[in-house]
Amino acid sequence: MSLWNDIIKTATLGTNRAPLNKANAQDWEKEFVQENEGEANMLHIAAVRSVASRAGFVPQKYEGELPQVASEEDAPNYLHPEALYFLKNAEDDFLIKEFLHEINEINKTIPPDYLPNFLYKAVKNKLPQDWVFPVIGARGRWLVQQNEDWSKQFKEATEEDWEYGKINQRLIYFRELRKSEPDKARVLLEGTRSSESVGDLSKFLRTFEYHLSEKDNAILESLLSHKRKEIRSLAANYLMQIPESDLVQRMKERAEALLTYKKGKLLSKSKLTVKLPTLTKELEKDFVGDTLNIRGVGKKAGYLLQIIRCIPPQYWEGKFDVKATDLIKAAKRTDYDKVLLIAWIYATSNFKNAEWAHLLCQELIVDPKLADSIYSKVPKLFDLLDDEQRNGILQKAIKEEKGFAHNGPLLMFLRGSKNEINVNTTKKLFKKLKNALENQEKKRNYGLDSFVYELKNIYQIIPLSMLDEAIKTLSDIDTVNYLEKHIGEFLAAMEYRAKMLKAIKK
Repeated sequence: MSLWNDIIKTATLGTNRAPLNKANAQDWEKEFVQENEGEANMLHIAAVRSVASRAGFVPQKYEGELPQVASEEDAPNYLHPEALYFLKNAEDDFLIKEFLHEINEINKTIPPDYLPNFLYKAVKNKLPQDWVFPVIGARGRWLVQQNEDWSKQFKEATEEDWEYGKINQRLIYFRELRKSEPDKARVLLEGTRSSESVGDLSKFLRTFEYHLSEKDNAILESLLSHKRKEIRSLAANYLMQIPESDLVQRMKERAEALLTYKKGKLLSKSKLTVKLPTLTKELEKDFVGDTLNIRGVGKKAGYLLQIIRCIPPQYWEGKFDVKATDLIKAAKRTDYDKVLLIAWIYATSNFKNAEWAHLLCQELIVDPKLADSIYSKVPKLFDLLDDEQRNGILQKAIKEEKGFAHNGPLLMFLRGSKNEINVNTTKKLFKKLKNALENQEKKRNYGLDSFVYELKNIYQIIPLSMLDEAIKTLSDIDTVNYLEKHIGEFLAAMEYRAKMLKAIKK
């Protein structure tokens, strides 16, 4: 027991019941131990020990080998101190990624004196190695090896980690293998899947988003009979994205009797006939039957939707010898237009068909309620478009959407835009927003509220060349306090980004 523990014990029980044990005092402390064993002695020693613990300590003697010194940097080109301010204060993943990308593009590295702080930040924010290593130089890579937390985070995973490591190490190795050698990764999982826990197996399966292909059909098909629903659901979700999968072929066969198309002399007279399916055990095995909770879609119509969503949308063009535009028009003349359009949105998102994505985005503008039914799929659909198509769709939505609809297609499209929109689109967006803010009614507009609140989350897609225009257009509008706050945050985020990029170039 240490002397400090003795002091606590004596202070608690009293010097008469637990006198201070001088034997536990270190050499430097013994000279302070007086002959009497009373309260004064105990308090004196406690005071000396307390001051000593704050003043410093004698370090342990290191018996191991010292590490090799860091390599000299080859013509180091360090960041300007002003740029470091932005790195220190950036918490937004977009800003951190952009910052690191920009300094890597101009071959700058983080100064040695800030490397420890940056590496702590990198671990805290779980930044990937390919963001970090290009900007820390030889000294930074050396420093990573001297700290256990850093080396774990940025350690290159090996097959030994897969065999003997903990789940996080195994997952890192498997994910990287899935990205680089999907065939080898598949073989590894086939060998261990029966012994993996449900939680671990689901984590490995989620990496199938990388290089998903027909080769994955066999293992995913076998998992449709797994005892846990979580695994069956993941397997089915991936099989729905493989055009050649057995599941997709089964759905095509089932759809034969459900959709028929008869051409008319005029395209407007062509008819798409829809028949609803009956739920069977075979359908349930293929994950048809779950409640979709889409307003206006009944149970049997939901079964139809779940079948059609598994089939590439272009399949129907070949089957019925009809263009996608005409097929969509024919679907809108049926009693199941909403069901078919939603099913095709799912299928287009799954099979990444840009032509259908463009057509269906236009349909979402025509019928905003359709977007509200499947809001999670709309950004993915929009992301399939090229820059020209994205800006065209946005401008059409800006023009045709009445005001700003809560969870309307315009807001969903902006959420799905990963690249900057062009200047013309930005001007039209600012003009629409300014008009809405200046003409607010006394009654609260929740659609406008949602849009203004979301502004600070989409600042990165607004061209920085439009910063002055944004300040001029939006900063002086007389509006309610909570909207003014969100507009201020949006403008502040744009200004911060502009200053950051300017500082990097110093």
